[in-house]
Amino acid sequence: MQSTLKKIALITLILTVISFSSLYVESKRNVADNSEHQWRQPQSVSVKYPLLISKHHWPFDYELVELALQEVKLDEEGALLIDADTADVLLRAVAELPVDMDENILQRVMFLTTKGLPGPAGEQLALVLRNFFRYQQASTEISGLDNVTVGEVRSEHLFQQDVALKELYMGKEITAGLFGHKHLVRSYLFSRRKVNENSDLTRQQKKQRLAELEGQFQRKRKLFQISPKKNT
Repeated sequence: MQSTLKKIALITLILTVISFSSLYVESKRNVADNSEHQWRQPQSVSVKYPLLISKHHWPFDYELVELALQEVKLDEEGALLIDADTADVLLRAVAELPVDMDENILQRVMFLTTKGLPGPAGEQLALVLRNFFRYQQASTEISGLDNVTVGEVRSEHLFQQDVALKELYMGKEITAGLFGHKHLVRSYLFSRRKVNENSDLTRQQKKQRLAELEGQFQRKRKLFQISPKKNT
């Protein structure tokens, strides 16, 4: 009889241990499962960027933007170079962004851009990228600028309007660094056409005037070959 009672007590103890073990494992599993859904980004980040880092909230693929921006160049002091190559990089980077980005999304792009380069260069690039994007948004109202078919006078007017728009959003210095050579060439071609179409000039006068324009163009062109500008 005593032996039977001992067996019953032993079985009860084993069942109790198994029961508690099962509850402990289930509890650990529930904690692990819940933790996957209860992560919170740091408060310092949430203050400035309240939306979670998710492709559902940020409708752009920054990897493609970053791939383009990796080709920007820095000078020996680590400052961002602003030249025609940088303009090409910005064009390719902006092409990977949604055309209708609001300010919140644009700020997120700037934040990621600042992390791509060391020191002030990252902040410089982010600022230039933001202003370039805003210029691109505004310039969509000026269609067919590079392939106009409405006459040379209208073409020159659109060109001047585009230059003014760039300077409005990016400033004269940055605009000159990014597009100075391109603008110089187009201005030179417009000037040549005006001389050739001027019926008040003799053939010799046109030849002399064209030679003067050529000399001015070459002198200005050399300035772009000396050293590219940097963003200060």
